Amino acid sequence: MSVNAVRVFIVATSICLSACTRIIEPLVSVGLSEDEQTKPIEKETCARLKELKVGMSESQVLSACERRPMRTSDIVTRDGKKVVVWTYSGAYLHLAGDKLVQIFDLERK
Repeated sequence: MSVNAVRVFIVATSICLSACTRIIEPLVSVGLSEDEQTKPIEKETCARLKELKVGMSESQVLSACERRPMRTSDIVTRDGKKVVVWTYSGAYLHLAGDKLVQIFDLERK
């Protein structure tokens, strides 16, 4: 297998995984009210998501969100650049080279 074929495989796998990954809602617990069942867990959200701007540094994003992300993932773009995806409840933040490059707010309509 050639080096290019391996790169294509890695990129395709990364794209598929990032496209197929969704935030899994917690299982409904018996005894909770409907509001409590559908309300996202506070510790999983970015506190000031609406205030984030492309170009902010990693430390500025952490300060605005007031917590570390639930999960982080490294992906490689088609042009070979490394992007780190921070997952919060309702949002995905893409960082490259210690800068915020994309914001996916799943709650925004």
